[in-house]
Amino acid sequence: MITRKIDNDLRNLGLDLRYRYDGKLGIEYSKENTIFRLFAPTATKVELLINNQNLEMRKDTDKGIFELTVNGDLDKIPYMYKTFFEGEVFETTDPYAISSEANSARSVVVDLSKTLKGNRMPKFNMLDSVIYELHIRDFTLNAKNKGKYLGVVEEKQLNYLKKLGITHVQLLPIYDYSTDSVDELNPDLRYNWGYDPVNYNVPEGSYSSDPKDPYSRINELKEMIEILHKNGIRVIMDVVYNHVYDALAHSLSKCIPNYAFRKTEYFHFSNGTGCGNDVASERVMIRKYIVDSVKYWASEFNLDGFRFDLMGILDVETMNEIRKELDKIDESIIILGEGWDLATSLSDDLKANQLNANKMPNIAFFNDDIRDGLRGSTYEKLGQGFVSGGRFEKRLIPSIKGGQGLKSYIAPNQLIQYIEAHDNNTVFDHIEITNGNESLDDRIKMQSIATSLIMMSQGIPFIHAGQEFFRTKNGVENSYKSSDEINKFDFERAEKYSSFVKYLSDLINYRKDKKILKLESYEKINEIFNLIKADDNVLAYSFGNIYIIANVSKEEQNINLVNGRYKVIFDEFNKIENESINIVNEYRIKPLNILILEKDI
Repeated sequence: MITRKIDNDLRNLGLDLRYRYDGKLGIEYSKENTIFRLFAPTATKVELLINNQNLEMRKDTDKGIFELTVNGDLDKIPYMYKTFFEGEVFETTDPYAISSEANSARSVVVDLSKTLKGNRMPKFNMLDSVIYELHIRDFTLNAKNKGKYLGVVEEKQLNYLKKLGITHVQLLPIYDYSTDSVDELNPDLRYNWGYDPVNYNVPEGSYSSDPKDPYSRINELKEMIEILHKNGIRVIMDVVYNHVYDALAHSLSKCIPNYAFRKTEYFHFSNGTGCGNDVASERVMIRKYIVDSVKYWASEFNLDGFRFDLMGILDVETMNEIRKELDKIDESIIILGEGWDLATSLSDDLKANQLNANKMPNIAFFNDDIRDGLRGSTYEKLGQGFVSGGRFEKRLIPSIKGGQGLKSYIAPNQLIQYIEAHDNNTVFDHIEITNGNESLDDRIKMQSIATSLIMMSQGIPFIHAGQEFFRTKNGVENSYKSSDEINKFDFERAEKYSSFVKYLSDLINYRKDKKILKLESYEKINEIFNLIKADDNVLAYSFGNIYIIANVSKEEQNINLVNGRYKVIFDEFNKIENESINIVNEYRIKPLNILILEKDI
């Protein structure tokens, strides 16, 4: 078995050394003709299946490319490829397809010049970001366009986002994913987040008004993005280049067998993702495929960022190449990802994870240190964090300072500060499990302190949709295919806790105005950071003249502060107007409270 693995690796190394095609793959459309190009270096023959014809394509042996020009206007015409190998024949969609029939049946030729162009947003510093993660279907269940792209930008939904003040919405997968997850023609039959990639460059059809129309999914996604842009909101796309839904059935396997996915020493699929396969991003033409895909989405749809699911599966060189190419389009485009250290068949020094962050400047990583330190471990059902009665963990200090001394981070813009995302229990549900004997009021205060500390840390704050009103999924830990009732964005609950929604909005707006909370280097942070107190009851620190004091105990706590006059900015989860206090030696902070002050200079 090990010999077979070595043989396969050598074969792929040979492919990488021999075939390095930098040109355009997929289709090039004009009214006069369409050019089809497919990378299939080991195929003996490839046929284009179109208009009830099998048209043999010409092979460029030096490049491993099959190409064919078909005359006539092929707009909206479906097509497939038939690939021939020694002993095997496959029919497959185009891995570079940009539209498809409903449920990924066949790829479809489209004329992108007929679609909405849209505009890019102005230049933007990634440290000014406040990211808000949402799922299109969850957010639009009471919209006229229920479960659709355009539901996101209906009046109620759009006004909510604008009022909150976030800078970016991060959308759970909007590429074309498996029909087994959601049937595009009957989307109400099943719910799914969409982490089951099929066509990487095709928008998901279930979110469009007409999945049978190859233009509907493109135009409506573009329209949603453009409306968000016109309202000052940028858009991040959640991308899943680490695995596919079904490796053997995927178009990459049918075009380049035994190349696109890593194998173990026993010649099984590597499974660091836990999803059955790991994409071999380190291979030359797979790297090109991923980079081309990201460039396409960024340039054609004017996207403002990409969140890489299980980014630790991918390799450092690929991520840096993506950063380089996106910078050519717009340096404001943010890259963030899950940099977990995963057991994939790739050398440790090549993995795009937190431990190699120093090799990937201007790429951000989710900070599980602050997440688990504040809320409690996501892997311990009864694990309590600092805000819910657990011990104070020293890793919270470097986290608050933007990651200095943690993992291998080199700048604060590499840290995504969060306590909750779509994965795992919501914070509200987690604290209900760990602190179920506490009152609802106390548990709400615990979560609000944690959210406040995220907003008052260096780095990039990240909020899960509904976190501001204590979103619950009724204890369901992994709701990726649960019902709408479990996953819904509950506008009634948002109204019930409207004072806390306003509190987060006020925190966001305050942060936007304070450059001192968004410093670009550890040196600058060290110059103005002061740790005042850190124990199991109180965390108090300052950035310059801004003082943050969190009391997680149920008793008043004394805190020693520099004598002087302080303006009260936030107290008891409310923005305070026109109130100052004179402090001599110490101040008593109320139980389960966070106090934010500005000292007169």
